[in-house]
Amino acid sequence: SAVGMVSPILPAYAEKIGLTSRGIGLIVAMPSVARVIFNLPIGVLVDRGRRLPLIVGCVVQGLGALGTAAATSLGAMLPARLLVGSGAAAVS
Repeated sequence: SAVGMVSPILPAYAEKIGLTSRGIGLIVAMPSVARVIFNLPIGVLVDRGRRLPLIVGCVVQGLGALGTAAATSLGAMLPARLLVGSGAAAVS
């Protein structure tokens, strides 16, 4: 899950870059925000039997995971977390 991916490292990450509780909340919430936006439109495409959204979703989610791992600031982490949620909308 998108939250499960960051929860083991979140305390160390928060301490390293000085995150507030607001920043931690944003990191946890971003994938859900993206899923709310993209679940329905991508679901319609997938239901029509199109495999491309599934493939693209896997790639986008993977890129978001890499971006999450490489992020060194909250500003870099949030777009990566949006990618994770956008890709998850297509895959699940």
